[in-house]
Amino acid sequence: MIRPIEMADIMFKFLRFEIGGLATLLWMLIFLAPSIDIENILSGEVVTFLGVLFSSIVVSFPLGNYVHQIADSMLCPYSFKRFYFISRKSIEYLRKKYSEKLEVLQDKNYQAVFVLSQSVNTTTFKNEADSGHSQQSSINVDVLREGVRSRYSYYYARVECGLFAPIIGYGFSKILVMSGIGGKFLVVSHATTNYLLVLLIIMVCIGMLWRIPQLFKEIDDLEIALLSMSDAQILEMLGNVSE
Repeated sequence: MIRPIEMADIMFKFLRFEIGGLATLLWMLIFLAPSIDIENILSGEVVTFLGVLFSSIVVSFPLGNYVHQIADSMLCPYSFKRFYFISRKSIEYLRKKYSEKLEVLQDKNYQAVFVLSQSVNTTTFKNEADSGHSQQSSINVDVLREGVRSRYSYYYARVECGLFAPIIGYGFSKILVMSGIGGKFLVVSHATTNYLLVLLIIMVCIGMLWRIPQLFKEIDDLEIALLSMSDAQILEMLGNVSE
């Protein structure tokens, strides 16, 4: 039986490194649909066509890593300006709280600080109950850490499937049709543009990308919560780096 932690790791790898490749192949098939020679396939090439289709799934795994690297290079969510115009509030929080102390770090996205804040195991604090007695409470940082990690994975899945995969899939479809690599399964289509299909594709992509700004807000809140509980460790690290 797969344990919950193992399932979380499987989902993490799938959403980060594999789903982009599968989505690219799916989009490629959608764009190839008008050029697929259905009559020829049904006349006796069904098995061959299905064999080519399923064997292409093997290609999706390295392709997924490639799509992820493109997404991470062009629209990295760890940058201060996400999508080049959305400020990362957790970095603003760091700059406001630690100001000049952060200048000792070479990486101005301060990933070392964020990783340090996620290394804290459990935070314990005291609070006064209504009865006047002091009570001790603890926060399981694993929950916050998993919340941050899962939301970054959802971000990558959405931006890869809703933006990069359609673009790359469209490029692959054009290469297959125009170069003749598709062989007997594809024909050059001279049909007019199906604007209903184009509208549907745009709506699907927008639907995938729509929640990304909300994901950024949730990530910022969770990261700030982790940072606020790691103040002593952050100050110690910055002090050691500056020496």
